[in-house]
Amino acid sequence: MSDGAAGSVRAGTRLVLLGLVSVGFGLPLLPLRLALLPFGRRGRLLALRGSLRIQQGWGRAVLAILRVTVTAPTVAPPAGCVIVSNHLGYLDIPLIASLLPCRFVSKEEVRHWPLMGVLARLAHVLFLDRGSKVAVAAVGADIAETLAQGVTVTFFPEGTSTCGAQVQRFHAGLLEPAAAAGIPCVALALRYETPDDIAPPACTICWWGDATFGPHAWNLMKLRRIHAEVRWSQQPLRAADRKQLAAALHEQVAAMFVPVRQEPRAAGTAEPVR
Repeated sequence: MSDGAAGSVRAGTRLVLLGLVSVGFGLPLLPLRLALLPFGRRGRLLALRGSLRIQQGWGRAVLAILRVTVTAPTVAPPAGCVIVSNHLGYLDIPLIASLLPCRFVSKEEVRHWPLMGVLARLAHVLFLDRGSKVAVAAVGADIAETLAQGVTVTFFPEGTSTCGAQVQRFHAGLLEPAAAAGIPCVALALRYETPDDIAPPACTICWWGDATFGPHAWNLMKLRRIHAEVRWSQQPLRAADRKQLAAALHEQVAAMFVPVRQEPRAAGTAEPVR
């Protein structure tokens, strides 16, 4: 079988498995929420925490299907903190979810994605329309309530995914709840490598520019294996001013960040997974 045919078979098999896994982990989410709804605020918190544990299992299953190996620190960030990360693409979500039970903030468009949008809503993802100041304020209030309950919140302050050449400036708006309440914020840096594939991960994993989701995801699923490197700061930051906090967190992420490979690898060479 040619490499192209083998890649298509690999992608097709993974697509089916990812669909089954997503439905399998998604099915308990609605009954969990409905069962705890009569218990008021405490019931909603228990539903949220339960959903995030299910989300963590889903993330680990996705990584296993895509043959993603992960290098990450063994000491986890404190619960109830804010995690900010550079953003390389949709694979960031299951990667971070597999490591940490956390509530994500996502762009508004994800709400309307087939299947994944439904699962995201059931998993208590917060959706943000960055073009609306009212929406930013509303999501900020939800973040503040979530943090007050001791639940970690994760978002990507670059505001968009990139090719992984550098860390873009951080937008400070969503850091207001953490700044106001003195919540610790943890900087996180992501990087991907594809040890067995010539094409650069900047194109096959990072989702940026005008790349269409469907063809990009299909090509990602063709990859033989992926290595993800996750680094986070061991010293959480606090600051009363959100802009100062954003600048300090950007500095930490940039210091830990290693650029993603942008060029094709020479044929016949491979990079060992560290």
